[in-house]
Amino acid sequence: MSVERTAERPMTYFLQEAMANGLDAILARLDRDMGSRPYFELRILPELLLGHAIWDNGDMSSRYLDAFILAGQATGRFHPEEELALLRRMDACDPYEHPFMVTRVLTTSVDLYLREPDDANRRRIDNLIDLICGHLTFEDGCAYQFKSPEGWNSIHDAVFGDFTPYSTYPIGGIMLALARYLEAAAAPSAEALMRKLVRFVVEKSGIFTKEGHYYGHTHSGGILTAAAGMARWAVHTQDEQLLLQMRSAFDWTVRHSSSWGWVPDGLGGKDGSSETCSITDAIHLGLVMARHVDPAYYETIERFARNQLMENQFKKNEVLDEALGLRDNPAIANAFHGSWASWSKPDSLDNALEMLEGCCLGSGIRGCFLVWDDAIVKKGELVSVNMAFSRNSPWVE
Repeated sequence: MSVERTAERPMTYFLQEAMANGLDAILARLDRDMGSRPYFELRILPELLLGHAIWDNGDMSSRYLDAFILAGQATGRFHPEEELALLRRMDACDPYEHPFMVTRVLTTSVDLYLREPDDANRRRIDNLIDLICGHLTFEDGCAYQFKSPEGWNSIHDAVFGDFTPYSTYPIGGIMLALARYLEAAAAPSAEALMRKLVRFVVEKSGIFTKEGHYYGHTHSGGILTAAAGMARWAVHTQDEQLLLQMRSAFDWTVRHSSSWGWVPDGLGGKDGSSETCSITDAIHLGLVMARHVDPAYYETIERFARNQLMENQFKKNEVLDEALGLRDNPAIANAFHGSWASWSKPDSLDNALEMLEGCCLGSGIRGCFLVWDDAIVKKGELVSVNMAFSRNSPWVE
């Protein structure tokens, strides 16, 4: 019996193309008249607009540099002039102009160190850790930015529409960056800080139950970002109990997401929407589980990446471009095509047309890179093809 093969491949198999389109969108979102200052705001409705905001420097410069570093490995495309301009803006920014920004600056500083582990990049991280410690409170063997006097109880008292009361805000991103750094470097001060942050989140914050359950803002509140960081830390320190708790947190996330991968940044709230940053955090946590706990999780991550992450990207569409007036505004069109949605509903991306936040563009590229990086893995003499995405590797295509 013969099997008929379809002539066309699925539209969502080629992660490199998605990343390349994202890089083009970043290039179009750099204000060359202001030294490549990123545009955080991209508005389509009610009128076309590229605009600057507080997030341009510490947040966007870091995220876009992060995207260039990661996507370059997958696509072979490098933009050294833009990288240098973004690095200068990142180094000149005040990471605490808004507390969330320091998490992104640290993340990209770790990228730079992993790419080139020299003294200069290590000093950048050490200086950031000193700055971060100056903004934290240390007590009872813990470190935290914010602690509710009564303790946070996300299962019963989750707050929506505001992420500043969360005990994992903004330390979730700090924890994930530190975990990645400590996998590659012996750094006593970073390790001491990480232990104190983990102890606070697990024992004091009230974000997670003992079973790993939670409600609240998954990305902006730092919950899933912290979970991914603690999962990586648990693997690094061989902490089985913490790893199982974070496995339960991922299972809980999947339980409250769609079967195909729509992850709400507001788990447990009404009328939720999915931010691409949240999907990327969920994918990051799930990949840790797939690689170190149970490879069956790769099936879940492939669904999330193929059916939601990549579908959250805006692609060229002649009918849509005509309807939105993009054909007559190439600057906006170039920034729009390749960007990722900020507030998608399960059946549409319409909410994002009021504002395509620049952070989701960076996170979309990061999410694609994470999946690409784990699609093919070599351990010893064994090469594993974990997910059905296109990737060339030294071992298999």
